[in-house]
Amino acid sequence: MRLCIVRVPVADLRKEPSHQTERVSQALLNEIAEILREEADWLLVKLNRDGYEGWIYKPHVVETRVERTFDHVVVVPIVSVFVSPYAPFPMMRLSFNTRVRLIETLGLIAPGLYRHCTISLG
Repeated sequence: MRLCIVRVPVADLRKEPSHQTERVSQALLNEIAEILREEADWLLVKLNRDGYEGWIYKPHVVETRVERTFDHVVVVPIVSVFVSPYAPFPMMRLSFNTRVRLIETLGLIAPGLYRHCTISLG
C-alpha cells in the first residue's frame, strides 16, 4: 500500500485530475491518504480520516512509508504560525482540525491552550 501525507495547509480533492473539475473534498496539512492511482501530475487518493476519494495535485503531497503521529489538533477556525515568537508576520495559517506534533510549550493559558508553542509540521 502506498501512502502520502499532505504538505500544504489545505489541498483540494477533485472529481477528475484537473484544477477545473468539481472539488469533492479537502485534505488538511499532515493528513494521511492511500494512493490508489497515479496520472501525470495527479494522484487518486482515499483519505484515512473519512474515506473520501478524489484526485489531489501531486505537489501538494509527499509519499511516505509510515503513518506519522501527530498528538495535537487545531481547535479554532484559523491559527497563525510564526517562525519565532518575535516574527512580525505569520509564515502560514492552519485550519481547524489540522494535526500537528507538539514539541515545546510556553505560557499555558488553560489546560491544552498555550500562548506560544513549538510544533512540528511534518
